[in-house]
Amino acid sequence: MSKKIVVPDLLVKHVSFEGREVPWDLKIFMYQGGSAKHARFFERAIQAGELGQPLLERLDLVVKIHEFICDRTAAGEPRLSTAGLLRSLRLFFKFADEECPLLTLETLEDCYLQWTASLRYRVRIKGAASFKRDRKSQRLTIRSANYYASNVGQIVDAVLGRATGIMQHAGLAVRNQRKSVSGVQSEKQSLSDTFTFGHMLQDICDALTIDVINNSALPLEINLRNGKRITLSNKRHDCANSTFPVSYTHLTLPTIHYKCRSRWSPDH
Repeated sequence: MSKKIVVPDLLVKHVSFEGREVPWDLKIFMYQGGSAKHARFFERAIQAGELGQPLLERLDLVVKIHEFICDRTAAGEPRLSTAGLLRSLRLFFKFADEECPLLTLETLEDCYLQWTASLRYRVRIKGAASFKRDRKSQRLTIRSANYYASNVGQIVDAVLGRATGIMQHAGLAVRNQRKSVSGVQSEKQSLSDTFTFGHMLQDICDALTIDVINNSALPLEINLRNGKRITLSNKRHDCANSTFPVSYTHLTLPTIHYKCRSRWSPDH
């Protein structure tokens, strides 16, 4: 009779669970096919012998991953972030169960790069192939691929004590969120122009009171805060006799002509 192998406690600490929630147990990564099992049925599968014996060559790796995650939860890592890490780890170990027969600390980098290569392939899938039932052949967005790869990548970096991030070797395009200097200057210029235009409109509105509109004769001069001046005159068409179409959905300057004023005047 073979001796039963005892796996150490690999429950994620410092996370509370309520009701029927199943605690997060990294022991699933110690078994071939364990990461594919639903957490609720994992222990039952072990008892039934469906997963065989734990893979002791993975023990050092899984223990280090467990320490990394517990350190983060102890430091106040949001539960949602930890759940994302574990979801990404499940995907990685599912791949390892099929493509990396011997997953250890020594083979971790190579297996990770193989996995990210498979993610790149899924990003490039187009057409009917993206609807295949085989999950390994289903299309993946670049955003999802980056999310999974970066989550597992930071664990690989921590576990192996890497000085540089392995994610930079994953071959997945990470969009730079920082704006270029020219982009920042362009936005500042656009904002400055917006304020200037807003100030001009405010000056016009302040100058064209109801009394001014009803009682002042043209030409009418409006002084702006920037020292410039706007002159309103009646040198163009008489608005009352104009036949050109007028859009009242656009911002237009007021006029003293009654027919043109009737659409915006407070007494109409």
